[in-house]
Amino acid sequence: MIGLLSTAIIIVAAIGARRAVARLSGSIIVQTTERVEERLHRFFDPLNGGLQIAGAWGAGGLLDLGRPERIRTLLAPFMHQYGQISSIIVADDRGREVMLLRLGPRWTSREMNPDAWGRRGRFSEWTESHPEPVVTWRGLRHDGPGPGDRTAA
Repeated sequence: MIGLLSTAIIIVAAIGARRAVARLSGSIIVQTTERVEERLHRFFDPLNGGLQIAGAWGAGGLLDLGRPERIRTLLAPFMHQYGQISSIIVADDRGREVMLLRLGPRWTSREMNPDAWGRRGRFSEWTESHPEPVVTWRGLRHDGPGPGDRTAA
């Protein structure tokens, strides 16, 4: 009888412990999810207004791929304001693009124009303390179409 009672007590305690662990685990998961969501909102929410402004610049023709220096002039201060952003790419469906990349104090701009330059890109690199860009041309693989890669529309 004592053995049966002991077994019943152990089973009830084990079931109770399992339920307690499940409740605690669920509570920890909910709390962790809420914290992560809050951190993500703190990270991304400030960007919403800035991205709307940048979108308006694009819609208004201010981010003209034919004028990469203007893109740099507009977007570098934007990137300073929003430290979460380390790179921005402005591109079109012909494979032309201007990418602006910030790594600490170093800036790089990559310009691609497959119709004019094929698989070569124009890179400009500078820093805040040395603002005059150093320009180099590099061959690279680019995901956009190159001359002769397109079919007639």
